Amino acid sequence: AQACGNFYDVFAEVPTYATIRTKYGKDEAKIQEWSGIITEEFDRLQKTDPDFDYLMQLSQREMVLIGVGPMVFEDATNWKCKAIMATELLVPDGTKSNTSDFKVAMVRVKMGVDELYQKIQDENAAEEAGWDVEACKKSIMDAMPEPYRRGTQWNWEYVQQQLRDNNISYSARCDVVLATHILYREFDGKISHRIIDERNTQVWLYSKLRRFEKWDSVLHPMFYDRGDGTYHGVKGLGIKMYQVMELKNRLMCATVDASFARTQIMFKPNTPNALNKTSVVQMGPYSILPPDYDVVQTNISGVLDAPMATMSSLDGVIQSNTSQYRQTLTKPQGNPRTATEIQAIIAQQSALGKTQLNRYYEQLDRLFEEKYRRATNLNLPPNVDKDWDEAIAFQKRCYDRGVPKQAMLD
Repeated sequence: AQACGNFYDVFAEVPTYATIRTKYGKDEAKIQEWSGIITEEFDRLQKTDPDFDYLMQLSQREMVLIGVGPMVFEDATNWKCKAIMATELLVPDGTKSNTSDFKVAMVRVKMGVDELYQKIQDENAAEEAGWDVEACKKSIMDAMPEPYRRGTQWNWEYVQQQLRDNNISYSARCDVVLATHILYREFDGKISHRIIDERNTQVWLYSKLRRFEKWDSVLHPMFYDRGDGTYHGVKGLGIKMYQVMELKNRLMCATVDASFARTQIMFKPNTPNALNKTSVVQMGPYSILPPDYDVVQTNISGVLDAPMATMSSLDGVIQSNTSQYRQTLTKPQGNPRTATEIQAIIAQQSALGKTQLNRYYEQLDRLFEEKYRRATNLNLPPNVDKDWDEAIAFQKRCYDRGVPKQAMLD
């Protein structure tokens, strides 16, 4: 929680999410003015997205815990991105922990039948965009609930009618379509995009060659660190803490069991018949035991010392593994530390934090660069998509405040 909180603070506790500087023009005063306007309006655009803060927190959690917090763009034009789980992004063994070195990546998603139908509702437009309409229809029908597969209802027209009518009782009982996005780099560096249904891998649901200019146009893994240079070598705090936390849990249970066992009052019967007449008579502050019983004295001192010492040692291991987020508060021994010594300690601790945060900021720069590139697309048609309209409104606000179009593009 502390680590995620630190990353969230450097993301959210800033005047603007990103700072944009234009290179257009020769008047430095105008350049500064236009850059300030674009920055302000772009920040306003980001904050109109109610999901962005939530998605960034999901990405940061995956990044800190697993090591990778992927952010993806679902199409080639929408300026909004989406966070996915680290387990939903698959790459081959040996892939470098550097996005520009990727050759192929797969993103697994569970798509509702209503979502897939929306993609092909206009069949002519869907085919032009790259969808195989017949393959999509088959995937939708394969997800049909079992009771609907009997009689005359087993046809596309019936399924289409249920989806058009927004029949929640139908779509809620449908299975999901296990869609997998396959992204691979062509020889010219552009990224091709295909989609398959994992239940029917014989045909492509979607196919668009060279759809994206580069990996940053579609995928941002958001690495926690560089690991050993490979994608699967990147580890988050989860793997650093898991083994120690498991040991601590086992040791804690054993310590509690030992505490209960050693704090019990034990009675030892001296004869076989003593158990038949077990009774304790309470007289004021005194208890009288029946005859033929002895109280067995137990000593708990020293019994719990070893597990408690081990617990402290494991706490030290966890503290060491997570020290860049939670500095140890220790009481100094001997003479008080000098001001110079304290400044040196603070400088060392902040250096550890800056290394991690600078790496994260560099990845955020690339994410916001792609969001800005999409938001300044001058070819977005109005009144087609709500997200496009928001981007067009962002452009218009900049124009209305005196920013030239070329200043936004450069």
